[in-house]
Amino acid sequence: SYLLDFYTANLSDNLKKYITLNTFDFDDIKKEEDYQIISNDDFKKAYEKLFTDEYREATFDYDENKIRYVSKIESYMTSEILKKEENNIKREITDIKVVDGIVKITTIEGIIKEGKLYEIINNTLIEDYKDDSLLNYQDKLNKLVYSFKDGKLIKLEK
Repeated sequence: SYLLDFYTANLSDNLKKYITLNTFDFDDIKKEEDYQIISNDDFKKAYEKLFTDEYREATFDYDENKIRYVSKIESYMTSEILKKEENNIKREITDIKVVDGIVKITTIEGIIKEGKLYEIINNTLIEDYKDDSLLNYQDKLNKLVYSFKDGKLIKLEK
């Protein structure tokens, strides 16, 4: 799954496109009957705001949907109308440093489902969640370090 790839710092091309797609407001994407169309120009601009590597057009998956790149119309097409994923990831920043122009943000993260807190990478139940600070659970949660340069994510480490 992309989530596992993300938290193991495997920022594959497909994952980068998935993250880029999540920056769009799905209600604003042009709809045609049962599918949506996103111009390659719009998608490329959104991608380049997030990532420093070279952008390449390619079909990718979003949940159960294949997002196809159609070269004839230079656009991405969805197989059905997309709905934004409910974000049940909780994140707290524990440290921010700037080292040689790179901003390093350390976080602890977990998933909240039905009043319970889960570890993010292997989805292990931690305990009942009481809507309090993740610092109370930090020994059991993933600690992640996001590195940004010039406002773009360049590295993610556990």
